[in-house]
Amino acid sequence: MFAHFSFYSESYLVFEDGGFDNLYHIPLLGEDLIDMIGRNDTLKILDFWSESLGDINIDCMYLARHGATGEFFTPWHIDGYLTMEVALNAGNYEGGDVVHLTRDGAVKTETRPGTATAHATDIIHGITPNTGGPKYILILKHHFDRPEKEGVVRISKEMVEEL
Repeated sequence: MFAHFSFYSESYLVFEDGGFDNLYHIPLLGEDLIDMIGRNDTLKILDFWSESLGDINIDCMYLARHGATGEFFTPWHIDGYLTMEVALNAGNYEGGDVVHLTRDGAVKTETRPGTATAHATDIIHGITPNTGGPKYILILKHHFDRPEKEGVVRISKEMVEEL
């Protein structure tokens, strides 16, 4: 299963300005995401997760910086978990494209801020090398094979509505 969704919010401008240049992999809680992008955009992300991957807990959420020129790429692989990625900056990096193999061939993920892509455990995908500037993405996951994370919810619609 491969799904794609797009929305735009002014809250993504901090990534355009390079406000997070020194960060690489920062775990997030629900409150952190709401502080970064706002309640309404957080709910849009959670709705897309649910529509694309089902009513399954998000047990891992983090902000990732995929390196500067030549520092980051990921060869073709399949994840052992459900994944959703949200692009946070565009126009100030090159390369770092997420490419999914589907029945229709290779599909490059759109990079406009707020563009989200979700996939299940059966989708082959990879990331092309960065050729200029860092790329920032929000990554949400559900692991099926991690008993120590069983029942852990990093964020849910109910949590956001209570904040």
